[in-house]
Amino acid sequence: MNGVVQSYRSDGLWTTHRAESLTARLHALAAKDTLRWTWEPAPATVLLNYFAGDTDEGLLNLPGFQYVRATEDLDWSGIDVLILTAHGGDMAERVMNYRVRNPDMLIVLWLWDNHLAQVNNLKSVLAADLYFPSHWSEAAYLQNMVAPLGMHVPACSAQWTSQEARALLAQQAGRPRSDALLLNYVEYAFSWRTEVLARLRAELPAVSALLMPSHDRARYFAKGSDARMAEWAGYKCTLILPVTQDLSTRLFDALLAGLVPIVPRSIADFDQVVSPAEQERLGVVRVDNVETATVARAVAQAVAVFDEQGEAGVAARSEFVLQGHMLHHRMTAMLRAVRAAGAPQRAVRLTAGEGHPLAMRFVQT
Repeated sequence: MNGVVQSYRSDGLWTTHRAESLTARLHALAAKDTLRWTWEPAPATVLLNYFAGDTDEGLLNLPGFQYVRATEDLDWSGIDVLILTAHGGDMAERVMNYRVRNPDMLIVLWLWDNHLAQVNNLKSVLAADLYFPSHWSEAAYLQNMVAPLGMHVPACSAQWTSQEARALLAQQAGRPRSDALLLNYVEYAFSWRTEVLARLRAELPAVSALLMPSHDRARYFAKGSDARMAEWAGYKCTLILPVTQDLSTRLFDALLAGLVPIVPRSIADFDQVVSPAEQERLGVVRVDNVETATVARAVAQAVAVFDEQGEAGVAARSEFVLQGHMLHHRMTAMLRAVRAAGAPQRAVRLTAGEGHPLAMRFVQT
């Protein structure tokens, strides 16, 4: 097809009507002065206190959008956009239950675990109107003929609101920090990192291994938000070890607390989210592998960088997250993408092109 996008149309094809209906709904939403929206996290994350409360000023004071708390007595007929976080579970039934409450509401999925549980994630996406993967390098399999891809919306720091984080960081200012490498992880039997953690624990001279089993995460998540921040802020550096090669929340939590992160080059999305120039400014240490000798050298470098940059470095790393990588920044990005998708010159179409499978996409008309 010479690289030209081919649009498939048949008046009797359900996907055509689906595309036209979604386009019309997005255009109608974009025409509104204010969109009323809400969000709900996946049930499993509620039990873990994975997300902070919804009192962040960035959520409440966003021009053109009115946040509405999802209470039990909420009148769903007045909600324009619902954002659901998906963490590897099958969300299809939940999405359909929301459709019963308000058939006109745009249901958006933000996939935090699209690097795992691919079958469940695809089921969830097929039920929704629009989806945003957090791991771009692992998103190709999600392309489908029902719901279009919004854009890449990475993970972020979500355990604290911006105001709460600033207050807690002020409490930690000037506190002595350990030179030991912080390894605060869940031990998943299926993940490559479990073996790495065990080896580093045994072979590195200074490691603080604060580990917990996957079936019981109380060691960390049962703590109050102040104690969780204090845990991070007690160290100068940490090693970012993803479950696969994903860019997870811990990178942002570490930077927020002022740590110098040691980041493997195998994390595919990292340079897209944190530019090389920003990495240098913030003192991020990159490594080609996680062999013990490599990590030992990286820890020495990270501690030296932390000591050299001092409190100014702590503040720079914290502000990097506070200014662009908190939960409200990601919600804002998705809401603005919804508005942009409803621009008059944009439409949803079932398309294919060279190197691209047949899927629902946004196109310029």
